[in-house]
Amino acid sequence: MSRGLNRELRELAEELRCGEDEECRRDLRELEGLVRELDSLASKLPKPFLTDAPQGGGPLISRVQNLEELRRSALSLVEGNEDLADYLVRRRLYLELGRELGRLATAPRDSPVCPVCGRRPRVVVLKRGETGLFAGHDAVARCTCGAEWPYNEWLCPSCRGMGRDNFEVYLFRSKERGETPVLEVRVCRKCGYKLAVVWGDVDQVDVAFINLILDSFNV
Repeated sequence: MSRGLNRELRELAEELRCGEDEECRRDLRELEGLVRELDSLASKLPKPFLTDAPQGGGPLISRVQNLEELRRSALSLVEGNEDLADYLVRRRLYLELGRELGRLATAPRDSPVCPVCGRRPRVVVLKRGETGLFAGHDAVARCTCGAEWPYNEWLCPSCRGMGRDNFEVYLFRSKERGETPVLEVRVCRKCGYKLAVVWGDVDQVDVAFINLILDSFNV
């Protein structure tokens, strides 16, 4: 788990979301435990069963035969909280089926929606790769459910505007990293969609903090 990145993202989320509110900061420090607890709850949901893939494909969630059963079970585990129940269902699908994603569903490169749950990505992860004779990076979209798929880092998932000139870019740094940013937030000039860009592998805790940062960041 990326504990160093966890800490840096938490501190950034605290600064943007909480300011001097100590109670808010304490709540964010408990987020890691909440994410682990939600994974434990997701594992208790019924096993999802899929129909045969329709022509043209689509996200796996559109093929779950017992989706309503999963939703009812999730709601009972989180006392009727619909947002948390929705996350549990999507996370259960990824944990159960994500490793077989290439066999069960193939996301087209630069797909604007997750191949597992159908949500638009809010995070792009740049991973070290090899391009020809030169070291480069591979960009993947990362969904809150945990799924990843190849993605153009300069493509808006909402309006499909493309290119560096289509985005306002905001860099967030930490004392430890100096000039190397912890996170980039790219805001689409056409539609205002916010996309976070981060380097290296991320875990579910990182993604949770990144989503809080995006929700709290106002241009």
